[in-house]
Amino acid sequence: MILALSDRGPVVYSDYDVLAFSRPHELLAAMGKNSPCYVSEEVDGTRDAQIAERAKQLGLDYIPKFNCGFLYIPQGALSIRLAGQILATWRAPGESWFAEQTVLSFMLRQLHAEELPPNRYVISICRQFYWEKDMDYSAIAARHFTTPVRHVMYKYGMPIILKQSKDYVI
Repeated sequence: MILALSDRGPVVYSDYDVLAFSRPHELLAAMGKNSPCYVSEEVDGTRDAQIAERAKQLGLDYIPKFNCGFLYIPQGALSIRLAGQILATWRAPGESWFAEQTVLSFMLRQLHAEELPPNRYVISICRQFYWEKDMDYSAIAARHFTTPVRHVMYKYGMPIILKQSKDYVI
């Protein structure tokens, strides 16, 4: 979908489990420069090995720690032809849940995509366990609440967003 939509116009893509807590200055700056950008994982390794091997055979490299849950893609930046070459040997159901993330990682590396600052665009398993301290949401632009911390999105993140939205009602 991201590939198809980016042919029609610029795309800001967000997974359903990404919440924004303050103005995304860095994202807006990247958009102003028409530069693709993304958010990074805490650790490297979320790639589909079969797709990664094929892309490396094509002479491509990937973005380490890449996450496709929150992206900006300028219009026309992605090549459906290149995606087809990367996926030429891939067969469903695949080896992992990371097929699209892997393809986009290799494609965006070719475009010199910018990493959004990880201290403001956060992917963290912080607060996975009840005894852990949560982060300061007033200090970040957005957080991707991946599976180990999805409960934190519902318990803490969404109430913050709801309170903020009431503050801005006209």
